[in-house]
Amino acid sequence: MPQSLAQILVHLVFSTKNRKPCLDDDIHDELHAYIGGIVENQKGTLLKAGSVADHIHLLIAQPRTCAPADLVQEIKTGSSKWLKTKSAGYLNFHWQGGYGIFSISPTHRPALVAYLANQAEHHRKVTFQEEYRRLLNKYRISFDQPLPLGFFLRGLAMYAMLAIGFGCRPRNGIGSVGNWQGLRRLTVSF
Repeated sequence: MPQSLAQILVHLVFSTKNRKPCLDDDIHDELHAYIGGIVENQKGTLLKAGSVADHIHLLIAQPRTCAPADLVQEIKTGSSKWLKTKSAGYLNFHWQGGYGIFSISPTHRPALVAYLANQAEHHRKVTFQEEYRRLLNKYRISFDQPLPLGFFLRGLAMYAMLAIGFGCRPRNGIGSVGNWQGLRRLTVSF
């Protein structure tokens, strides 16, 4: 009998919009359970979750029939909608647009479970931005440090003036009106 088997463990990390510290301690367990249901509906398993006020970590047995990006979208969309029903304080709740997802060896699972269980203590000493940079470095994922907003706006204004003045168009659509997706590929939001 033919079978398709997989064991794909992933560590998923994402933050609240603008890293706003709005996830109250009393919602964490219920949020983790709700996300567990979303993952299960996609044929995966939430093995462990850990969260603090401004971000969440999930250890997931990735479903073999669901692309990681699709699973993340389901988790973020579903949990955001659910949170908005929990209290007036969450009516404007949103997750940050990006995320980090990292493959985990089964032999490293116990260490990650312990790490996720200790999130509150860990973040008394380390910010989310520091933690996320460490993860990116650990997994050798290159990233650009975002430039100060003023530098970005000056560069964008200069680009717009040149493009309009000379009728120039960017190659591959990056930076063109209505196509800001290309700009997101240049930096990682922390």
